[in-house]
Amino acid sequence: MKKVMLLIIPSIMLVTTLFLPTSALANEDENDEAIDIESGMPFDTPPIIKDTYLDENGSLVTEYEYFDEALYDEEGNILSGITEDGEQKYFENDSGFKIMNACAPTISSKLISDKLSKGNKKMGWHPDFPKGGNKNVSTFWFSNKTKNVSYSLGADYGGASIGVSVSIGNGSGHSIKNPTPQYWMRPAVISNVHKRVTEFKQPAKCGMPAKTWRKTAYVAKKTWYRADKVK
Repeated sequence: MKKVMLLIIPSIMLVTTLFLPTSALANEDENDEAIDIESGMPFDTPPIIKDTYLDENGSLVTEYEYFDEALYDEEGNILSGITEDGEQKYFENDSGFKIMNACAPTISSKLISDKLSKGNKKMGWHPDFPKGGNKNVSTFWFSNKTKNVSYSLGADYGGASIGVSVSIGNGSGHSIKNPTPQYWMRPAVISNVHKRVTEFKQPAKCGMPAKTWRKTAYVAKKTWYRADKVK
C-alpha cells in the first residue's frame, strides 16, 4: 500500500536541483564562493530530507532523496511525486491549489538514471566565515538554522550549478573540529554529487502535439562540512 502525504511548497526550498547554463563555463577553482538563492527552476524535482545526524567529527550531515516519478503543471510547478520507496506526495502552493485551464497539459516525468558522479566533492567555501580563514581556532560553530546557496560545479560538469542547504555559520547548534589550527582554515561544504537523467512527457491535448524531452541535473544526495586550509 502506498503512503500518501500532502506537502506545502514553501517560498524558499531547502535544496534546489540543478540547471545547465549554456555559457560562462567556469573553472571549479575560480568559483568556490557561494551565491544565495531563493527558489528552484521549472520542472525541478524538490529534495526530500531523508535523514540528518552528527558524524564522528560533530559535523551535521544531511541526506536527501528525490522523486522517481512526478507530475507538473504547464509552468513546471510540481503537483505530485513518488519517491524511490513508493511513497506518494502531493504538493500545494502558498496560495492554495491552482485552478487549471481545461486545455492546460499535465506533464509527467520518470527517472531514467541516477548515478554517483563524484563522492566527497568540495562544493566550495561556507559563505559565513572570513574569506581569509581563521587561525588558532580549534572549532568552527554553526547554527541549527539553514539557508540556501548555490555553487558552480565547473567546466567538467558543463558549467552546471548545484544548490544546497547549509547551516548558518557562527551559531551554537553544532560544530566541526579544526585539525590544523596553526594554519589559516575555513569550513568547506562537501557533497556526494549524483547525475540524474529524467524523461518528461506532455500528452497531446486540445490540438497541441505530444512532446517528449529529457533533462540532466546534478543533485546533492549527502552534504556535510570540513575545515580546509585556505590557499
